[in-house]
Amino acid sequence: MSLLSLIALFIFSFPLMATESLMATITSDIDRNTTFFLMETDQDHSIHSIRIKSVTPEGRVFEDFSYSTEQVLDGEVVLHERQGHKAVKLRVEKNFSPAKGGVVYIDYLFSGVSGNRRNLELYLTKQDNEFRLLSKPDLLPVNRFYFLANRHPVLGIIGVRRVELSFRGPVLP
Repeated sequence: MSLLSLIALFIFSFPLMATESLMATITSDIDRNTTFFLMETDQDHSIHSIRIKSVTPEGRVFEDFSYSTEQVLDGEVVLHERQGHKAVKLRVEKNFSPAKGGVVYIDYLFSGVSGNRRNLELYLTKQDNEFRLLSKPDLLPVNRFYFLANRHPVLGIIGVRRVELSFRGPVLP
């Protein structure tokens, strides 16, 4: 086998070794769209990237983007922007490991008027080569986020009032 063939085999086989998993489904009381929070892991079962894919109720994709692990580890990444505001951001603690997980923060804009933000703290853990999102401090597996809008009587939607979590599976030890 020539060197060129080996290089081509390596380049084209990498995507086959990567696995994309659905971490959570995201909906809101603002619209009927659905957003999927996906994670891609490499052949070593370490996090390679995260992906956000949003679809209309009819299934039309209107947003689809990814962030590499390096981008997430370098600081915060914007998951949703609305009317020029960074409505939802994601960041991880300094000791977060792409191989093992760690603490993840979903930072959301509570009020675009005051600039007040709130955080939802989660734990991303690896079990049997699969990652799972867990609520903190009770460690319940999370599979759905429901964002409730913070509405002002005159201005309309000014942010996110709260995020409700849905749980699946047993409580982990």
